This record gives sequence, C-alpha cells and structure tokens, in this order.
Amino acid sequence: MEMGKNWPVMDSLILCPAPLVKRELGVSFNILPLFAKSFPNIRELQLFFGTEVPEFDGDLYPTYRFKKLGILGVGLSRIPNGQTRNIGFLLASICQHPPLIKFGA
Repeated sequence: MEMGKNWPVMDSLILCPAPLVKRELGVSFNILPLFAKSFPNIRELQLFFGTEVPEFDGDLYPTYRFKKLGILGVGLSRIPNGQTRNIGFLLASICQHPPLIKFGA
C-alpha cells in the first residue's frame, strides 16, 4: 500500500466504518494482513467489513503483524453468521496484543 510508505508514522486510520448506503458491501477480512504489512505500528484502524471471512490457515505467527493496534473499529459491519471463530483466530494471529473491538456509528 502506497499510503503506508508515504505516512509511516500514521497512528490512526478511519475509512468509512458506518456507511449510509449499500450495507451489504464492505472490505473482506482478508485485507487485515495487508494493513498489518503497511501500517505495523498503527494504533487505531476502523473499517466497514463485508461478510466474507477467510478460513483461518493455522499460521499463528504470520510475517506481518500489528505491533500496537489498540482499537479495531468495525462500525456498522454485520457479524458474519457462523464465522466468529475464524475472525477470532485471524485477529489473534495478526495482533501482538488483543485490540478493543469498537462497533457502532
């Protein structure tokens, strides 16, 4: 991600976590490792997630991890039915410390 290269000290990134329309859209949880690679020291990240959740691949120590993420905002994202376990495994693997999950508008 170019943004991470240009702003290496960014500590907060909020990208429309509560859209007013098209609530069925949203980014995939697959994007989190890319954010961890580009912004390893970010403290707060807020995104609107879709319902696509990857199967956890079992890698508890991936190459890229969030080192300081304290807040992961999910805004008005829907909870993917039956996928909370995979989301938990993904977050546990890419976050060195468990972040606070912030939800709502």
